[in-house]
Amino acid sequence: MVKVIGYEFSNGDFTNDKGDVISYDNIKIYTITDAFENIVGLGSSTLKIKRSDFKKLTGFEKPDELLEKEIVPVYTPVGNSVRLTAIQVVKQ
Repeated sequence: MVKVIGYEFSNGDFTNDKGDVISYDNIKIYTITDAFENIVGLGSSTLKIKRSDFKKLTGFEKPDELLEKEIVPVYTPVGNSVRLTAIQVVKQ
């Protein structure tokens, strides 16, 4: 079980090692989960996604629509890593 309990917009600029200024505009989605093997009870985790990808990943217009919903993060292997490719709401 993974349940959305909150979110935060995170945006700004930072300078990388090459001296380039990089802008970012993300949404941090805060969740609680019982998926941790070493935690008794519930633990917390954060999904960070680009704000521009929110609708594509979730199917929703606004993060408020995910609050208090159980979700399934979907990861897809890409090269030598995995990428978050969808956030599906569990039907209740």
